[in-house]
Amino acid sequence: MTSFLMDSGKFSAQHIRMNHQNIIDRFNSYYESKGFVKHAPVSINSKIDSSVYLIGSTISVLKPYLFAGEIPDRGFYLVQRCIRTHNSRILMKDEEIPKWASYFQSIGTLSPVNRLNDVCREVWEFLHNELEIASQDMMIRASAVDEDLLHFWRQLEDRPVIELDAFPRTYYRHRYGHEQWTGRNINFALRQQDGDQFEDIGNLIVIEHIQGHEAGGVETAFGISTLLARKFSLRHPIEASLISTIIPFHLENTCKLSDALAVVLHLVREGIKPNASNTRGRILRTYLRGLSYLMKQNHYSPACIKNYAQAYELEEYGSLTESGEHLFFYLVKGEQA
Repeated sequence: MTSFLMDSGKFSAQHIRMNHQNIIDRFNSYYESKGFVKHAPVSINSKIDSSVYLIGSTISVLKPYLFAGEIPDRGFYLVQRCIRTHNSRILMKDEEIPKWASYFQSIGTLSPVNRLNDVCREVWEFLHNELEIASQDMMIRASAVDEDLLHFWRQLEDRPVIELDAFPRTYYRHRYGHEQWTGRNINFALRQQDGDQFEDIGNLIVIEHIQGHEAGGVETAFGISTLLARKFSLRHPIEASLISTIIPFHLENTCKLSDALAVVLHLVREGIKPNASNTRGRILRTYLRGLSYLMKQNHYSPACIKNYAQAYELEEYGSLTESGEHLFFYLVKGEQA
């Protein structure tokens, strides 16, 4: 496997591409070596999780095994394309910059709940050994009441920084779209270049049935672009996303444009059409309107955006569909409306 790359303080298209694949390769290799079962990704528009409109995490793919108590002895591991629509409300608000990317690839695992300490050890080895993150540059953010989640980290000789109760209790709790299931989590954060600030990269969550009738599980999840952005102290996760191999990243000018274009390309490729008759269509329509607005703000033409979309589709999938042409049609139609 290649080493992680960054030269002269600049995160180039080559750095994005190679480091992105490097994380995937190391993740797959590590968890395969530990005896985990590889799960195939699903489409973002998959209906596998009825509690969400679009797949936004690896756990959405793995929930059926959790609820049925059918998690393999070691667990599943998965690389999954995801969309979370939190940025949709600010696409046309010039003064607001999104904190996260709407589209990202996530790496995640799901193991039986009786493997909690083993899962902690495995994620520690993956972050520390495979991703070459020094212990002093990693922080465990937790609630002091969750002693079981803290046990492994407290007994490590060369342990990360541990931060307790720095956030409201809700920060350490998860919901799973099912009233009978809840989660208690620790978050992982990485030290940034200034030395004092830590930024979140992902979490480990114990998932439990509220009445204790089901076995439960332990989930881990990390966004690849967020991991890279925090590892190299970049300005934003989108700066480390594959879309930035096509559109040079600029926090004020192209960040939201890139975010909107990525979402639109993936949804159009999966056959969603912009309309008001269903929620998925409305999501696409919102991002298309944002893309059209940002295109004009940056003085791009629909033809230029189409070219960007096709280049990005090749980068993400290695093949072209008619998605770029459809996107071009929607943009032109919107301008003429």
